[in-house]
Amino acid sequence: MGDFKQNNLPFRPLDNSMSTQTRYDLEAEKWRSAMKSASNKNSSTISDLGLIDAIIDFSVDLIFWVITLLIETVKLIVRLIINRKKKVDNSIVEKAEYVPYDVPDSELEKPW
Repeated sequence: MGDFKQNNLPFRPLDNSMSTQTRYDLEAEKWRSAMKSASNKNSSTISDLGLIDAIIDFSVDLIFWVITLLIETVKLIVRLIINRKKKVDNSIVEKAEYVPYDVPDSELEKPW
């Protein structure tokens, strides 16, 4: 490994000539473009995932809301049916308990 020198690599010359600087500038521009492209792809994927997550969250919330609404509607209908049944039962009981009562005339003539 002691014989290894950077100057022996033809694809990485160390001179400061104009052609070397131009090649390094082109390579740097390609690397910058590649990194920027990769970064844009990742950010667009992340934003797409955020949108998908928001749509899924909204859908789940909507489903829970509809289920809750249906449950509360069923509870209300059951309460109304029970109350109506109680009213009907009470009216039947009142009719059954109603006994006409004749007040004697002497009771009507008493002053209060």
